[in-house]
Amino acid sequence: MLYVGQGEPMQNAIGKEVPALYDDEMYHMYIEYDVDLAHEYLAKAGMTEMGDDGFFLGPDGEPFAFTVQATDSFGFSDRAEMVTNQWRLRHQRYAVGQLIACCPHKDSNEHDVHVWGAAPARMSSRIRLSLFPANGESAFAQAWVTWYTNRTGEGALTPPEEPPAEVQHQMELYDQIKATKYPSCKIS
Repeated sequence: MLYVGQGEPMQNAIGKEVPALYDDEMYHMYIEYDVDLAHEYLAKAGMTEMGDDGFFLGPDGEPFAFTVQATDSFGFSDRAEMVTNQWRLRHQRYAVGQLIACCPHKDSNEHDVHVWGAAPARMSSRIRLSLFPANGESAFAQAWVTWYTNRTGEGALTPPEEPPAEVQHQMELYDQIKATKYPSCKIS
């Protein structure tokens, strides 16, 4: 999000401050503002009809809506509210956002969008929870978190679900990072 021309549009990716891990394509991925492209993707998902209120209807004929969950910390809930109001009031009338306080719905996967902060430029031996479902602080993929941390699922709010091979590979790499004893082998 940009404020009065301050800042740079970017994805929550590793920043330019860490050249060894910076990837320009990932840094700028999905940041363009294109209402027509958004409508194209909605049509591919079966949402081509609008209701009387001007909002898109889902493939089931019901109004298309999703839940936005935001933390009250650092002004994120204010930012999320501003964005959902823009969705309602501007030409992007394809979604109705419901803003809820963070984070009661996360653990049971009852949210669609999660607004949280991250420090993209900082890397350490600790994995960035916003990019990898490593533990209960992860915003999404709680079933994968349970599989990674508690295969039996005993006492978990979300039952375990085996992630795809690519995600399992991330988990294996993360285990290797955690096991690395030499600081020179870690990127910070």
